[in-house]
Amino acid sequence: MRNDLEHIHGDDNRALDATLDVMSWGGVCAGNASWLKANKQGLAGLLEAVQTAMDAGDELSPVLRSKHLRFNSGMTKVYSLLCKNFVIYDSCVAAALGWLIVKYCQSQGLYNVPHALCFPWAAAKEAPNAAAPKRRNPGDGNLQFKGLRSGTHHALWNLRANWVLSTVLAHPAAKGSPFHSVDSPHDPLRALEASLFMIGYDIGLQRVTVAARQQEALLSFDGRGASLTH
Repeated sequence: MRNDLEHIHGDDNRALDATLDVMSWGGVCAGNASWLKANKQGLAGLLEAVQTAMDAGDELSPVLRSKHLRFNSGMTKVYSLLCKNFVIYDSCVAAALGWLIVKYCQSQGLYNVPHALCFPWAAAKEAPNAAAPKRRNPGDGNLQFKGLRSGTHHALWNLRANWVLSTVLAHPAAKGSPFHSVDSPHDPLRALEASLFMIGYDIGLQRVTVAARQQEALLSFDGRGASLTH
């Protein structure tokens, strides 16, 4: 699919076929497929313009600021194959990123999430009466995040997520991380994205796991600090 997208060469028919294939693979055809078909004319140029802006890290690019920009979790899958150092910023990745930011704020004694780290979240797409609804809102107490909106809002925060996660992987402390040893052609950023996707699938489960481990640690020691469970 990446090869198809990289060889569109201004051809709107190729652009439509390639993007529809990505939507089918990602299971996000609803709404996206009909929009792509209705906007086939100029589609190749649009993809190239967004790719150029993302690769340049240009937050002020007119195409990323356009009120007509279609940018949602489905389109992020397309741009993840076209752009450099690009993560699929969907509700799972957003939830995990927010969860980590909450932990950072708590460790630093911050009472509010800094604006630059206030990555918006989105709810899971599931039935309103789901027996076990997934938690994607990472907010905790005063540490809250706004909701993610499609279009330019999503595009700009996706760009910022690309920056933050790429910088994390480039930090000297991450040099020995297993993310840097994944097999080709998978790159470290894609591996980190995949792990965030799994963590953010339901951060309610992450909170339960952390609480259980904390409780286990407390039960492992008596009042004098001596281990009861060895």
